[in-house]
Amino acid sequence: MKLVSMKLPKKSKKELKQEMAAVSGDDMPDYPWGLSITLNKESIDKLPGLKSVKAGENVHITAKGYIRSVRMEETKDPNHGYQDVGIQITDIGVGTDDAETAFSEED
Repeated sequence: MKLVSMKLPKKSKKELKQEMAAVSGDDMPDYPWGLSITLNKESIDKLPGLKSVKAGENVHITAKGYIRSVRMEETKDPNHGYQDVGIQITDIGVGTDDAETAFSEED
């Protein structure tokens, strides 16, 4: 499977800045809302490779899930419609660059 960078293009950051005038340019996100995963202690306990990671370290994520929702709205003005897809992650493997064991499947 090909990996695709989801980093926001500069044009989108500029448009976001206009929409969120109260946020300073330095605080603008690099990636769209919804692409961050937060795992609690119980989840970390299931993924022991996360117990020793440091902030800023790269990890590999492999996940399985299902489509929870598909929504779309069309308007006369094409700039005001939207489309989104909700994905529920059901299984996940996470490993650091040198940890290949997170990618073995267990059923």
